[in-house]
Amino acid sequence: MNLPNPQQLDVDYILHGQPNFQRWMELTAGQFSPTSYKILGWLSCVSSAAQRRYRFGCPGQQYIVPNTYTILVGASGAGKGLILRAVKDILSTPKRKKNSVEKDLIIAGPDDTTYEALVDSLCR
Repeated sequence: MNLPNPQQLDVDYILHGQPNFQRWMELTAGQFSPTSYKILGWLSCVSSAAQRRYRFGCPGQQYIVPNTYTILVGASGAGKGLILRAVKDILSTPKRKKNSVEKDLIIAGPDDTTYEALVDSLCR
């Protein structure tokens, strides 16, 4: 899968640019996943990239953040994993350098859902 160069990624363009949704659909066009999975994968990718940096609401009142927890439900072999792998590949591409150590710009949770792995991930 050919992913865009991380230096060419513009967060504002990703969040507001319609062409990026079209590029996502082109990237996933060869996969047999249903269109609904592709759309939910895109929304999950954008909300994961936004994290808690954006919020909506009135000052002085509770606000809403656009991060979501997406669960794709379907029959075995329906293409859920294909979409989630594409999302993970895109989110793991951007890196940052801190003290000459390269780290992921967007931190993802563990692949396995054991309690220990979840706690370890949250402690980082």
